[in-house]
Amino acid sequence: MRRFAVFILVIVVAYAIFIDISKGTLPEAQEKSDEQPAVTASTTETEPDAPFIEKEVKPGDTVLSIVEKENNGLENVPINVIVTDFSTLNAGLKPEDIKYGQVYKFPTYEHEN
Repeated sequence: MRRFAVFILVIVVAYAIFIDISKGTLPEAQEKSDEQPAVTASTTETEPDAPFIEKEVKPGDTVLSIVEKENNGLENVPINVIVTDFSTLNAGLKPEDIKYGQVYKFPTYEHEN
């Protein structure tokens, strides 16, 4: 009986690993194919007054890392200002909701010397 229980356990674990590898269990892997762009351009929208750049997000990028790269470091700009500016430029999108492969607007800041 013990051998049969171990055999069943091995089969269940093998099946779980097979499903995980073949189909995946992360929601991003399943949503990627039918996903719509995060930011859609419209001719009726007006461009914001704040300076910004449009950039495609790569795997591992965060809003803060992209803004720091594009602005050569940010010593004088608080993180909450960056988050607020990003959300304003992208119709209320939270920084933690960005997805790689999509293009977003990132704020740029002038350096004071």
